[in-house]
Amino acid sequence: MAMHLRFAKSLVAALCFGAALANAQAPIIDASQPLNGGTRTKSAAATPTGGNAAGDMYMQFQALQQDVMELRGLVEEQGHQIETLKQQSLDRYNDLDKRVGQSQAANAAVVPGAATSSEAPINAAPSDPIAAPASSVTAPIATTPSSMETAKPEEYEAYQVAYAKLKGQDFPGAIKLFNTFNTTYPNSSLTPNAYYWLGKAYLQPPQDLTKAQQAFGKVVGDHPQHNKAPDALYELGKVYFLKGDKVKAKTLLQQVIDNYGASGSSAPQFAKQFLDQNYGSAKR
Repeated sequence: MAMHLRFAKSLVAALCFGAALANAQAPIIDASQPLNGGTRTKSAAATPTGGNAAGDMYMQFQALQQDVMELRGLVEEQGHQIETLKQQSLDRYNDLDKRVGQSQAANAAVVPGAATSSEAPINAAPSDPIAAPASSVTAPIATTPSSMETAKPEEYEAYQVAYAKLKGQDFPGAIKLFNTFNTTYPNSSLTPNAYYWLGKAYLQPPQDLTKAQQAFGKVVGDHPQHNKAPDALYELGKVYFLKGDKVKAKTLLQQVIDNYGASGSSAPQFAKQFLDQNYGSAKR
């Protein structure tokens, strides 16, 4: 802001000097004076002092023009640096999200006798994806390659565009792009991630708790072994709490602890803290 103010002041000063220079008059010859050697005498307006002043003004005008050019170049350079820093920050954030997903997948353990993702362990109605009892929800998260690694290039690019909207706090834009992604790539390895972040976007003001519930429910109901499933179940429990159904919320949060305690996710710990704060000591 200070640089822009300095630039504006310099420009105004340059214009003022230019106007003054343009209005400077040439030396005036006094026609009423007699000729002296064939030449009339010059009036006071044509004194060397006036000529020197005009020359000084011209030099100052030239110097101000140079200052303006330098300031303009500096502003453009700083703008480029800001854009570069923003892109670098976005790249680092995306890389961190990718590495966290890989770490969660690598640390997840496969419990003997557990159902695989193809067994569809939750048999709930579409309107209430968590209607089944806790015993029907599978606990383990299968050790699979990261969603980022298995996604097709066009899927990954579309996901990153939507994710950038969310990171930039353009929540309406993120909602629109994540919905488009889920419609265009319903079978992508990134679809559970997209539904999870869609739910998070719906939780931002103005909240739409019903649509957030549906988005988190898609992750838990359709992808219970995905590394986003514990987080989605935890968020779903909080959504029911916000909607006033504290009994259902407690049930879901306890499911996070019981079913995903050995998954390597931090969601069970968060669920325990939420239960302790709002319901007293959580079930051990």
